Amino acid sequence: MKLIKWLCFGCFSVVLFFCNKQYQLENSKISKEDVILDVMSAIRRDNLNDFNKILLSRHEHNEYFWPNIGEKFHADKGINADIAYDMMLAETNMRLNSLLGFYKGKVFEIKNIQCSRPVENYGPFSLYLGCNFDVILLNGEVLKERTLNGVICLNKQCKLYHLKN
Repeated sequence: MKLIKWLCFGCFSVVLFFCNKQYQLENSKISKEDVILDVMSAIRRDNLNDFNKILLSRHEHNEYFWPNIGEKFHADKGINADIAYDMMLAETNMRLNSLLGFYKGKVFEIKNIQCSRPVENYGPFSLYLGCNFDVILLNGEVLKERTLNGVICLNKQCKLYHLKN
């Protein structure tokens, strides 16, 4: 009888351990707005180290986020976490180069941050897509920026998910 109780307790403990994951997003911000502000600040300062800290890491994507979305998020069936991350990273890096070419060293202000698409929830994660904002340059010119495709949040832990043209 003690063995049965021990086995039941052990099975219950294993289920709790695997179903109650505590995710920790390193260098996260407390809101999607803070992510956007910090991303644009890193771009202005040409600080790739700070930019990469704000970007969802391969580990966070593959180990935390992907198990909650997997193929549901992609039109291509059979895609795995590494391929999905590589595709996202390639698009992000292409757009980052354009943004650096334009905004690096410029003085600007960010206003009217909005994510136009409905929030998508995947397990404990919320994905904010279609994020856009106004960039007000020093000369008063207002630019509509629509390249921050996504911010991912887990409670008050938010990171950049993707830059896209």
